[in-house]
Amino acid sequence: MIGLTFANPDWFWGLLILLPLVVLRVLSHRRSANQIPGLVSPRLSRRLISPGSKGLRWSVFSLRIMALTAILTALARPQMGYDEIDTETDARNLIIAIDTSRSMMSDDLPPNRLTRAKLAAKDIVLSLPDDRVGLIAFAGKPFVQAPLTVDHEAVIESIDQLDTEIIPRGGTNLSAAVALAIETFEEAKLQQSALVLFSDGEALEGADDIEQIRDIAMSRGMSILAVGVGTIEGSIIPDTDDDGNIVPGVFVKDENGQVVRTRLVPEALQTLSSRGGMYVQLGGKDSMTRVVQQVKNGIATSREASETKLLPIERFTWALAAALFFLTLSHVLPFFWRLSESRKTTAPYSRKAIGTTAIILLMECHLHAADSIAIGFDSYKNEEYAEAIKAYEGSLTEQLSPEQQAKLHLSIGAAAYRLGNFEQAAEAYGNALAMGTKNARVDSHYNLGNTLFRKGETVMKSSSNSADPDAIQNLSASDENIEHTLRAWEGAVEHFETALELDPGNRRATHNLELVKKKLEDLKREEKEKQQDQEQKEEEKREEK
Repeated sequence: MIGLTFANPDWFWGLLILLPLVVLRVLSHRRSANQIPGLVSPRLSRRLISPGSKGLRWSVFSLRIMALTAILTALARPQMGYDEIDTETDARNLIIAIDTSRSMMSDDLPPNRLTRAKLAAKDIVLSLPDDRVGLIAFAGKPFVQAPLTVDHEAVIESIDQLDTEIIPRGGTNLSAAVALAIETFEEAKLQQSALVLFSDGEALEGADDIEQIRDIAMSRGMSILAVGVGTIEGSIIPDTDDDGNIVPGVFVKDENGQVVRTRLVPEALQTLSSRGGMYVQLGGKDSMTRVVQQVKNGIATSREASETKLLPIERFTWALAAALFFLTLSHVLPFFWRLSESRKTTAPYSRKAIGTTAIILLMECHLHAADSIAIGFDSYKNEEYAEAIKAYEGSLTEQLSPEQQAKLHLSIGAAAYRLGNFEQAAEAYGNALAMGTKNARVDSHYNLGNTLFRKGETVMKSSSNSADPDAIQNLSASDENIEHTLRAWEGAVEHFETALELDPGNRRATHNLELVKKKLEDLKREEKEKQQDQEQKEEEKREEK
């Protein structure tokens, strides 16, 4: 047991304000007393003015001065006594490595592999609030983008900034990324650690060193959880302009001028995680939510050294209780005073008026900040969707909470969906998914499912308008259209399933999931029948020859 101490004694300087308050109160009393003789005859003043009103005003004023003193005392954080706290905690030491090579722009996982990997990485960070997390971006060479830290907001900001231009050297070197993670953990002197590696598995460099670096990681106590990003079927890679924006209908070509097709190559990733690690596929049968949960369960937990600390016991509640008592008594006292006095004070009502004025001012400030949002809403109701998008995007520059920003992104996605701009709609819903609450995530997954379905449907309808069906760079070719539609509809199924995992009672998601599954099965059956007919015709031609 110790004596009374204060953690923030600087707040007691606020007691200096009490002196001018008392002086102003005395001057106000004297001024009113000097003016009374000019208004009321001295002979009648004692009969018209209650002598008790002066005592009431001073009593109420004194009670409020004591309440203010008690509040300042609470802010100074009085402490008395100690509690023994055992600081033994469970903590994870985790580095996330994300492949930023050009192949990660493939859209076999809509909108593309890199975006899906970033969303999964942020979900992992958010699910480990008490753990140390670092970030590595790699292509032909790895770089640390965020050191091991518990400042998860900084890590998430670094993840958002990742793109295919962040690493100057192209290619994919899985071994170098693992080696940099080992070096980072050793510099931090951490024995139990884990590396979560997102990649499509195309080990263009360092393939011969994979087994060796895996064994080194195992000997240093680092487990590797590899996440394969992409599909076995793969897809072609959209090309970008100088500003990094995707050029519609143009795709990456090799030295011979042929369009490059990239596929998920899981062998290198499976080798890296074969000893004490784990391999999962992002884009397979498991939804992103299940993949994140699998990764979280696979991360090793390291227990920090046990240490007993003495924490002072906070006693600010005593001062707050005294402040509440004095404030309550200052408001109750006039009612009891009226039992013996005919005059009552009006000071409490003036304080209420001041409080009401402050509330009105705050409401006006809030309404002013919401003007642009209101303009967007009105434009949307009037079916002026382009103007609505412009207004909503202008609102994003304001200081809004993540929940408010998520709602704005959902509004932008809805307007873009109405315009038929499914690319912009998918991007907006993806942004809402990255920063929203549970309700925002449910809506984002549901709307992403609708958007991807409509996107695939639009591609199918556009096949009849193809000017050059044999053009490799244009998705208007029939086979490319069907493949693109299949990927889009499979992505829609995954988002509907994730929405139902978060909200099992969502009837709209259930209905749309069944509808898209049926459409997907019909399209696959038609494609299979078409392929069988083509094989039969080729067989007949061979027999005729």
